[in-house]
Amino acid sequence: MRAVLLSAGLGFALSSGACAQQAETAEQTETTEAPVVSGETAPASEGQRLARLAFESVDTTGKGYLHTGDVESYRENVFLSMDADESASIEESEFLGWDFGFINEAEALGRRGEYDTALKTVFTIWDRDGDGSITEAEHRFALRADFDRMDINGNSILEEDEFLRGFSVMAAIRSALKVDE
Repeated sequence: MRAVLLSAGLGFALSSGACAQQAETAEQTETTEAPVVSGETAPASEGQRLARLAFESVDTTGKGYLHTGDVESYRENVFLSMDADESASIEESEFLGWDFGFINEAEALGRRGEYDTALKTVFTIWDRDGDGSITEAEHRFALRADFDRMDINGNSILEEDEFLRGFSVMAAIRSALKVDE
């Protein structure tokens, strides 16, 4: 049985044991620190914690960065886990029904509608031919385009900070969950 731990706007397929172990490890970490622009640190939000878990899961060797092969392997697992009906494409209902790991945070902030709208927008962008489904080729294209856009320093690898900021799903969810102050 495949369990899916979802975060960072992409999610990833893990075995049941690995998923439970990651969740247990995350719960044991009471105060994760997240960088703040001023150079000081502040407690990480649930979203930041989930994004870091996603990075760690993609960076299976612990090298601290990702290359295109890492992201492609991750993408393949995500695609398979999203394609619930095994039709070789992701329908909008599958995309929207797949938990990216932020639903609880969206609901706690009273922003579930904004969260759903953000996901619909990303789906529409990734569905390049507009036929109402995302093929594996469209999914690969979208994530490769995200990789290239996120690689700020142009070194063909993603450091953790680039990964945490950049995926289009992540940016859309971050925007949807932003509470006006």
